[in-house]
Amino acid sequence: MKKQNIIFPICLILIITFISYYPSLKNGFVTWDDPAYVTGNLQIRSLSLQNVKNIFTSFTMDLYTPLSNLSYAIEYNIFKLNPKIYHITNLFIHLLNCILVFWLFFLISDKISVSFLVSLLFGIHPLHVESVAWISERKDVLYAFFFLLSLISYIYYYNKKEAKYYYFALILFILSILSKPMAVTLPVILFIFDYLLNRKFTWDIFKEKILFFIIAVIFSIINLYGGTPPKLHYDIFEKIFFPTYVLLFHLFKTIIPLKLSAIYPHPEKIGNFLPSIFYISFIVIVLLATAVYFSKRYTKKIIFGSLFFFIASLPVIQLVSISYSITFDRYSYLPSLGLFYIFAEVLNWLYFVKFPYLKIAKILISIFYVFIVGLFSYLTWNRCYVWNNSIALWDDVIKKYPNFKEAYNNRAYAYHSTGNDGQAIIDFSRAIEINPDYFKAYNNRGNIYKSIGKYDKALSDFNEAIKINPGFTQVYYNRAIVYCIKKEYNKAAEDIKKLQELGFAVPAEFQKILQQFGKK
Repeated sequence: MKKQNIIFPICLILIITFISYYPSLKNGFVTWDDPAYVTGNLQIRSLSLQNVKNIFTSFTMDLYTPLSNLSYAIEYNIFKLNPKIYHITNLFIHLLNCILVFWLFFLISDKISVSFLVSLLFGIHPLHVESVAWISERKDVLYAFFFLLSLISYIYYYNKKEAKYYYFALILFILSILSKPMAVTLPVILFIFDYLLNRKFTWDIFKEKILFFIIAVIFSIINLYGGTPPKLHYDIFEKIFFPTYVLLFHLFKTIIPLKLSAIYPHPEKIGNFLPSIFYISFIVIVLLATAVYFSKRYTKKIIFGSLFFFIASLPVIQLVSISYSITFDRYSYLPSLGLFYIFAEVLNWLYFVKFPYLKIAKILISIFYVFIVGLFSYLTWNRCYVWNNSIALWDDVIKKYPNFKEAYNNRAYAYHSTGNDGQAIIDFSRAIEINPDYFKAYNNRGNIYKSIGKYDKALSDFNEAIKINPGFTQVYYNRAIVYCIKKEYNKAAEDIKKLQELGFAVPAEFQKILQQFGKK
């Protein structure tokens, strides 16, 4: 194979992908997770040995992602908080991933056309904007980078039978899982590559995966220790339908990437039942799985692509509740490769199969693909603007889901960060209107009232938050501050004592108040 035959399609992929994501380079930080990972993350402010140790021994947003955090630390210590640099890095890694996708699928298909189709779809698909255009999702593009390299090394190990490629694959897997826990699926995905490569499933094949599985189990335990699943009001029977819904959701959005959102709320029950689509999704997935199974009579490729999509999605299909959003666009970043591969192989077969009016068919297939590329590129370009700033982001979510209380709560934070406290109060109030038991919104609105000197209104909101959730520690802290401002130190001392009872570390400035006024 001549190098120029590969260089041209790769360059075309990189150019189209770069153009599609160009607007993201003008974006800033957003208030959603960026403060925890970058703008307010004190751990990235230094590259000292102690600080690097802290990065590798702590969680961020309940996730163990030290390698991603280390990349932020390197950027911060060179460029400080220049958002363009962080966006350039995300896009650069995504472009590298496009090359790796081309490389990987060329190794398993030996077809430039298939590799080109898969890589270009991966590069420009609108579902991937969240992973690339959101600075906090560095972990997505970074884990995929090492994940893909690990798979490539594994294929070289199979082809060349040299142990060094096995150890490369193992080390790269560790780097991937240090970037994002979702990489734990790699050991199982190695088996479906064995299946596609016609390897016989002997004990030796299982034995060579043992180290991969040990690493996956260790890091799975670490992340379970760090995470705190949200409490959702669904019974076990209802949760059975969540995984099939998420799988069908991502399948549908991959085919028709419209009405994309940063958050997709959990379903509202209709009476005592979930919306009908949840039950329908179970039936549809079972039927699709059956069709995939019988496709083995003709080809292994459909089973391979389907299993890649399914296995890579396993950590995020709501087998365990992990968020107040039922799913996220970013969850499809790597799993979608399985679907792209099936599509590319089908399109390639249609293009080269012999049937009447072959020339016309080839022209129509080419036009169809160019149309898909143009449409997806256009949608990706426009979606990058949604991530330009926090208000634009939550405006988009509210436009799609006007009764989603968390979106109003988050947009209120964004307004507050820009000094627009009046609009922040309106949004917090709207969140409370949607859900009168939303104690966090009461606390947040109380903080706004506190900051603008309306202390009685602040106390009213804090009291309501405590009434709804007496175990919410933050609100006692906030109310104690207001009591101190109003010089009602006895009441402040009561809140400080309550904080101690709840296991909250009482700040030093409260200690004197507790000593002087906390005695009964």
